[in-house]
Amino acid sequence: MKLERILVGCALGEGEDEVLQAAGDVARIYGSRVLPVHVLGADGILAPSGRESESFARERMNALAERARKEGLEVEPPQLLRGKAAAALLEHAERWRASWIVVGAAARTGWERLLGSSAETLCRESKIPTLLVPPGGRPTWKKLLCAVDGSDPALAALTVASEMARTFTAHLTLLYVQTDGEAHRKAADEVMESLGLHEVEVDVITRSGSSVPEVIAAAQQETSADVLVLGTAGRTGLERILRPNTAESLLRRLPCALLVAPAAAED
Repeated sequence: MKLERILVGCALGEGEDEVLQAAGDVARIYGSRVLPVHVLGADGILAPSGRESESFARERMNALAERARKEGLEVEPPQLLRGKAAAALLEHAERWRASWIVVGAAARTGWERLLGSSAETLCRESKIPTLLVPPGGRPTWKKLLCAVDGSDPALAALTVASEMARTFTAHLTLLYVQTDGEAHRKAADEVMESLGLHEVEVDVITRSGSSVPEVIAAAQQETSADVLVLGTAGRTGLERILRPNTAESLLRRLPCALLVAPAAAED
């Protein structure tokens, strides 16, 4: 997996370094260039409360970038964007040819700011893997949980999850939210064989329940995963998870980072 450029959406405020640090953990391994961006006055996941001046935001972003450079990261000059948060990020990511997007929520609001149209637009329309980092949720990449259902988006998520597990020598748990455990364990063996996961520590668990988000949240608690990896569609995909009433139930109780992998991420 090529990971040459990471676009980082930064919220300014308490804990503002955390998202850039989370991106840096990945960038150091892959030798990635990092581009910090901030969306001015946007209604969405990156906008701070109240009004802000462009000069104030630029000063804060430059300070963030300088701290990251002192930690050994290759950081591009920060960019200030305007418009709706998700649309501005996606447009700039495409223009800059980013490999990944990493974003976070302001500490005062947490995952609540990730609910609704901004999060759905960002994750559903992104053509590259997108990592959402909650306050205090900077991942260690030691325990990964990947929800799999046999769909193409789920296989794309598994491809990304297996790559990160190999890179960080992490434990990977594959979660099937189905009833036929034996059939899915056999399918999991075939998938792991095709992906060459023999060198990765992998567990396969099957769980059932009427609410997929509830099952996934319970599995995250059970495995203590610090990164949950999802595709963008299918029974366990983001589109189902982010439906009204289910997104709030899952995301408000999910203490870990969320990595969304579109089907295009397979290539």
